[in-house]
Amino acid sequence: MALIEFDPTFLQQFKNELKTRDIRLITYEHVLGGGSRILSPDSYFKLRSLVARRWGVHPNEIIMVGSGKLGFSLKPNHYFNAFHEGSDFDLAILSGELFDRYWKKVHVYAQRHLLWTDKKIFFEKLSGGWIRPDYLPTNDFAERRKWWDFFGDLSNRRDFGYKRIRAGVYKSWDFLEIYHVNNLRRCRTELQQ
Repeated sequence: MALIEFDPTFLQQFKNELKTRDIRLITYEHVLGGGSRILSPDSYFKLRSLVARRWGVHPNEIIMVGSGKLGFSLKPNHYFNAFHEGSDFDLAILSGELFDRYWKKVHVYAQRHLLWTDKKIFFEKLSGGWIRPDYLPTNDFAERRKWWDFFGDLSNRRDFGYKRIRAGVYKSWDFLEIYHVNNLRRCRTELQQ
């Protein structure tokens, strides 16, 4: 099986670091750097390689984030909740080229279709430097179907523990870093209360 046993002492270590250490350094070392604390190194590399090959990027441009990376969540209202049966693997794809490709296709689509259900939130995320495919136009937007077909197939693989696998596309490292630094600041505030 691709999943490995999480070491709960890391959670306490992380909390201690979050109280005193520079948030950017924590982000670099734990959130964006290193391997997954849930997925075996071989499986993590295989997952990154498959995603990279499909979307035409380098495997090093695929980063796991979230509870699948750390073993616990850093989401608001879920701070420090352990990775569990219903948890998924969240990936960040760092590619300005892929980001621009999707942005252009959405721009063309938006010229013909004034409304789609998640248009407003899609453009809010876009202004933050990333694209969330779950907010792409529905129905006749072929790129959305291709995205979900690929990640649906990955999610059904035994070598990744039959876990849901999701991804977002970031314009650059800067946007990914800002997103996670800001999230860790909120997490620190929560921890101090």
